[in-house]
Amino acid sequence: MSDVIAEALCLPLLIAACWRLREQASSLTFRLGLAVVALIATLALAQLVHLPPTLWTTLPGREPLAEAYRLAGTDLPWMGVSLAPVATRQSLLSLLPPLTVFVTAAQLDFKQRRQALMCLIVFACLSVVVGLLQSVQGPASPLRFHHPGETEIVGFFANRNHFAALLYVCVLIVGAWGLAALIEGKKSRSAARKEQPNLARFLLLGGLFAALATLLLGIVLAQSRAGFGFGIMAIFAAFAITLPGTTGSVARRPAVLMALAVILFGVLSVNYVLYDTLSRLQGGLADNIRERVAALTKPLVFDYFPVGTGFGSFVPVYEAHEQIASSFYGRVNRAHNEFLEWGLEGGLAAYVLLAAGLAWLVLANVTAWRRKDYPGLVDARLARGCAFAPILLLAHSYVDYPLRTIAVMGAVALCAGVSVEPLRRVGGGARTAPAAT
Repeated sequence: MSDVIAEALCLPLLIAACWRLREQASSLTFRLGLAVVALIATLALAQLVHLPPTLWTTLPGREPLAEAYRLAGTDLPWMGVSLAPVATRQSLLSLLPPLTVFVTAAQLDFKQRRQALMCLIVFACLSVVVGLLQSVQGPASPLRFHHPGETEIVGFFANRNHFAALLYVCVLIVGAWGLAALIEGKKSRSAARKEQPNLARFLLLGGLFAALATLLLGIVLAQSRAGFGFGIMAIFAAFAITLPGTTGSVARRPAVLMALAVILFGVLSVNYVLYDTLSRLQGGLADNIRERVAALTKPLVFDYFPVGTGFGSFVPVYEAHEQIASSFYGRVNRAHNEFLEWGLEGGLAAYVLLAAGLAWLVLANVTAWRRKDYPGLVDARLARGCAFAPILLLAHSYVDYPLRTIAVMGAVALCAGVSVEPLRRVGGGARTAPAAT
């Protein structure tokens, strides 16, 4: 029901945003991004088209289903490619929230984009506060919205890995923002030769680095190995994105702050996750389960190749092929390897679309680095950081499924929208006056 509410709330905003597109000229990057989403939706719709029995029975992996109908003495019905049509329709509707966020974010000017990113950061920090209260109140905490009685620190999420995924994306954004604001302030003071501190800039920097410390603490509390590793990568990525183009004393202070952030992350980790992380890095039940699930999913990809089983059909297909020797206590809800699950559900077309999405990410990153219309250093570094954030989540998808959570999908869509050039009014020029970076 929570997904349905989110999708329903997105509809009026998506309609309004698409209506405004008529009056705006979009960049090539934006149009190609929309094209990729349209192709994904088209593939999901194609999987729902009913085919005559003479056709769908020839598809790979359908013979057992056809034999079941024959043994039951029932005529073969018309069926689509999807073996779980309801789940496929739900997967199609799940595109609404990220599509809405992407289309609307691309229409924001640079100031509005900073405000939208600030809302995302505030939500992530609030989620950490909820996680702290969950830790203090224990398993009986009323703030455990999804799984009462559990001991994991998950904030507003149902899974600590997804909680950590949102946090390390925000670490990248906050780190790039804070370092760029620090460099920009240093340059402006050096140019004006003023020593008086700017109160507004001081409050912004203080808030950003307080948010960074909060986000790092949340990753530590979550005790997610993926979150811990990608959190460190996000810190270094923020530094690598921000520092190019700065030299001398202007670059020295950001380098020191990055080192302090890494040290802070390490100190927090000693108290909260040292023993747990070290024991889990050696492997355990969760790792064995994931290996067994992946070992059974991999041949299924080839059994149903090249058409797949339909988006959202992983659970019934996996359960139909699971054997006693490969089963365990509990229900497998995902393959914990999106590249295998996408191949199983979408077949060859899914891998083609994945390649198209990766090509779009490369284009978005290259464009974000080469553009010169940014009003200032902060906007340039935010666009580059947001363009890189989806790459971290794709790497995380090799061992988990963070992109199947609406909140994380929305964060990725916001990053994608911020990374593209702002839409311009037809005949009216840019919505924000550009200036040299």
